[in-house]
Amino acid sequence: MRKGPRKKQDILNTASVLFAQKGYINTSIQDILDQLNTSKGSFYHHFKTKFEVLAELGKAQAQASFARYEKNKPFDAQSALNALLREASFITPENVPLLRNLIALQDDFEGTALLREMQNAVSAIFFPAFVSIMLQLKQMEEAIFANEHSLKVAFTSFLSACALLISQAKTADREAETLPLLRAVRRHLEAALGMSPGSIIVIEADELALILQDL
Repeated sequence: MRKGPRKKQDILNTASVLFAQKGYINTSIQDILDQLNTSKGSFYHHFKTKFEVLAELGKAQAQASFARYEKNKPFDAQSALNALLREASFITPENVPLLRNLIALQDDFEGTALLREMQNAVSAIFFPAFVSIMLQLKQMEEAIFANEHSLKVAFTSFLSACALLISQAKTADREAETLPLLRAVRRHLEAALGMSPGSIIVIEADELALILQDL
């Protein structure tokens, strides 16, 4: 790796650790520079703002989530669909540090921008595989949908619903609010994809509760 790309990756790696330890809001650019023992010029050569670092980390996490799916992808289409949706939802233990920062920023314009960046990255990375699985299920007569556009609408709606699930981590009674919402997400996606009830799992309710508690 050349010096420029290596320095950029060093900044990302250091920021990732500091954001996880101190939180994005409580970490300054100077904190990152001090940890790396590098200059402001080096930072601003690669990033205009601290938010750009966080957004880049979000995109990298989307890539890592898809890599986990690819590595552990089940053989049958039905199980593969649920495995893909689980990783695409971002509601996994591996993503907890990033989700904490997203929740901390959710009432701020940076939170809205980060969510949009993450959803765009997830859609670009996961959607082709989602289409491939759905075509298999349609051929097996286990799904009914009109065309790829209808799949795009369903997938985008699913990502928005997952963002709403994540936002419930700040509510006083998480379990009472998230479990009905999780069931609604499952049923809505099944209806949109023309699949039988119980086909979509995404994440088990008890695992969702544990992750939200950790946030």
